[in-house]
Amino acid sequence: MKERFGVPKSEEDLYSPLYKVFLIISILTLFVFGCFLFLVQQRNQELLNAYKVLEAQGQKSFSTLTGYHLVVSGNEKRHIYTYLVTDEIGKLHEITEFVDDKSHLRLRVGNTVVTRQKEFFLAGKERILSRIDGNKQILPNYNYLEKIAFFGIGFSILIGICGMILIIFKKDLE
Repeated sequence: MKERFGVPKSEEDLYSPLYKVFLIISILTLFVFGCFLFLVQQRNQELLNAYKVLEAQGQKSFSTLTGYHLVVSGNEKRHIYTYLVTDEIGKLHEITEFVDDKSHLRLRVGNTVVTRQKEFFLAGKERILSRIDGNKQILPNYNYLEKIAFFGIGFSILIGICGMILIIFKKDLE
């Protein structure tokens, strides 16, 4: 058979080692999702530490409540308040926070509340963390990002297993 325009000469040239492709994709995606999981867990740890420091050493200040929203999901009601805090320069920052039921009973839009605030660095940026004094609502976290990372790692392992199965069948066929 004569070759024209880069067309392969025989069927052997059309052979594609699919198992190698699966294994390479598996290793690459495992590396990517592993790095993603590491970054998400680092950020969660930084946020947790920042909230602990905020409760212990946060600077007390007064803030005015500017908004309230009630979110109902299933049987659970969540009270969300928005307020403004100022940093050391005097720039205003809008903070949105979930508030527990007990604290919700004493808060009204337009009232001034005592807040604790702290400036900290997260992912290379200076941020302001603030919390209404006396709020016992569970702290926010990014568990959904960890779930995505674990799903990606599982997907990578599944692709690697498929590559291994192709290697086994290839040896059986030969």
